[in-house]
Amino acid sequence: MNYEELQKHLLKDAYIDISFKRYLAFKESELYDESYKIEILSRLNSFLKGQEINKLTVLDIVKKLQKENPSAGSFVHWSNTEDLVKYAEARPEEVAGLLTQLFQSPLPIEERVESFREKGKAYNQSISLGAPLFGYLFAAADFTRYPIYKQAFLFEITWCLEIKKSP
Repeated sequence: MNYEELQKHLLKDAYIDISFKRYLAFKESELYDESYKIEILSRLNSFLKGQEINKLTVLDIVKKLQKENPSAGSFVHWSNTEDLVKYAEARPEEVAGLLTQLFQSPLPIEERVESFREKGKAYNQSISLGAPLFGYLFAAADFTRYPIYKQAFLFEITWCLEIKKSP
């Protein structure tokens, strides 16, 4: 199925419009309790904007990220932030460089993330550095540019983009 066929299939009825309207209505209801995430990310954006990331500050930075990740309704599983803190404790200069590269490099995001993962695995083969952690890190740096990542959604988008590329 190519992109045009997929688009035709998705847009042949009003399912997307109906879903979007239901989502907007849900966001306005009392059941939607996600505003705390914007508050947390706003604090982290302000905190990271003024921070120089180096071997002296990196441990405080990753501990702040760990502390701000709520235990209920979290951005990322606690084990990922715990592993990041342990990594920064063991190799602060390396993690500082990786975070700087992650946030500031002109390389494509996937290359920055993969480089970070490879170095993390070289440090500890069982380290948990999942995709949601990187979504959290990017959103903590600038949530207006990098929305919180949902792995299932990314797979769907990637699949749709691959279909668009195919003849």
